[in-house]
Amino acid sequence: MCDTNIIESDEAFYRRLLKSSKDSSVIREYLENHGACFKEGIHLKEIRGVPMLERFECSVRFENEAAEYFFKDGKLCSKKAEFFPSRNVFYLDGTLSISSIAQGWETVSSRNSTLFYKSGFKFKERQDVNGRILNISELNLFTDSLKRPVHPYFVFLKGKWESVLPLRELFELNIRPDASFEIKIITESPLSYEKDEIIETIGLKADVFEVETPEPCRYFIEGKTLSGVRIPKLKTSEKGSGFHGTYIIRLSYEGISDAPAKVFSEENYQIIVSSADNTMNVVLQRPYRRRNCKNNSCNKSGNPAFSYYKKRC
Repeated sequence: MCDTNIIESDEAFYRRLLKSSKDSSVIREYLENHGACFKEGIHLKEIRGVPMLERFECSVRFENEAAEYFFKDGKLCSKKAEFFPSRNVFYLDGTLSISSIAQGWETVSSRNSTLFYKSGFKFKERQDVNGRILNISELNLFTDSLKRPVHPYFVFLKGKWESVLPLRELFELNIRPDASFEIKIITESPLSYEKDEIIETIGLKADVFEVETPEPCRYFIEGKTLSGVRIPKLKTSEKGSGFHGTYIIRLSYEGISDAPAKVFSEENYQIIVSSADNTMNVVLQRPYRRRNCKNNSCNKSGNPAFSYYKKRC
């Protein structure tokens, strides 16, 4: 039975797999026919051009998905299969400990995700796993062909796949010696493009100012005699998705003292605070975490540390 895989021996099943690789009935049929042949661990295979993961893991939690659950040595174990037809690159949540990998494939791990790619395939510079060619700014802001911010987990850069923490939010305030000021905001929080509503959202108080919104999710405000402003409100949540990425708050005005960088690290994020040349930077970097955590890849509470309003700009 283990000498021939059902993908090789059953043409009808192979066609169904190519058409509906995520269908629970396809996964269950594969487990029924080949589950007994699984070896413990996580194994990447490629059969008839179909990359796939066979996962036999113990000390897992029960999840309502297509899988085979059983007890072994007093531990809850599971067997799962995941198929990725017509893919030369894909990634999964969690840093996975791979037991074996098919010839011609390689992996790249970040703090909270694992990429699989065909080493002999010719990928394009600045492409993401979906094949989009992205633009990259000096602040590590990634945008698509319509100049909309995007937040990839991995990008092909200088001939190799790299994990990235793209810029997701920026609030930059520069107060000049003549009392004029400039504010730059990059955000997916639901800011209006209407001048009066932007003022209400960020609490802007100034004698004279102008607001420009030249590109999606980006706001530029210039004016004189600033007396009040606040950063667009974020909120914590136990529901929805937690977003990976980089968040920057930058304040510039005369009188800020130079100070070496201080780093504050927690399980799910890192904050770096520094100041130099009359500018203070607060940078928060946070790897991606999902609410629906798998194989104990979540933090202890099971909740993402931060999440934003779901509405996009």
